[in-house]
Amino acid sequence: MRFNSLTVSRDLALAIILTDLSFPRRNDDLDDIFGMSGENIPMVINGKANVLIKKFRTGLEFDRKL
Repeated sequence: MRFNSLTVSRDLALAIILTDLSFPRRNDDLDDIFGMSGENIPMVINGKANVLIKKFRTGLEFDRKL
């Protein structure tokens, strides 16, 4: 995934946003966990959040046959 000039894998972007959502942390804490600059963490979080919002804006669909 590309966020401005920063390129990260989809898995890493998802891991960053899920870590941030699981318990609010400072960007410096996420910097230590993921080894990225604290300035880049918000770009990844906001970019991935926008992707997820676009993908699921109509809601989740479940298979009712089960």
